[in-house]
Amino acid sequence: MKIYLFLLMQLFAFNIFAAAPSYTEIQSNTEIKVYRDPECQCCHKWIAHLEENKFNVLDLLRPDMASIKEAAHLPKQMTSCHTAMVDGYIIEGHVPAADIRRLLTERPEIAGLA
Repeated sequence: MKIYLFLLMQLFAFNIFAAAPSYTEIQSNTEIKVYRDPECQCCHKWIAHLEENKFNVLDLLRPDMASIKEAAHLPKQMTSCHTAMVDGYIIEGHVPAADIRRLLTERPEIAGLA
């Protein structure tokens, strides 16, 4: 009887997890706005990384990056060459797509990632 109950519980758990969407399914095609200086060359690789991971990137060239960072209330010691906005969160610097997906899935009460 215990073995039967254990197997039944395993089958039930498998069905729940098999039906649960992955990070990729939950967040695929999420729009992310990337603000960057037109002179910056490293941002292209990060934007390509986001696109490879199914983000819809709006590449916004801004020579006035300081004003973008000030409007986002970023501490100067945390600033990088580009700033992104996604679903109410601020992403500063080369944050991996997997970390952004986790942020969007777990929705912690933070301003963003850097």
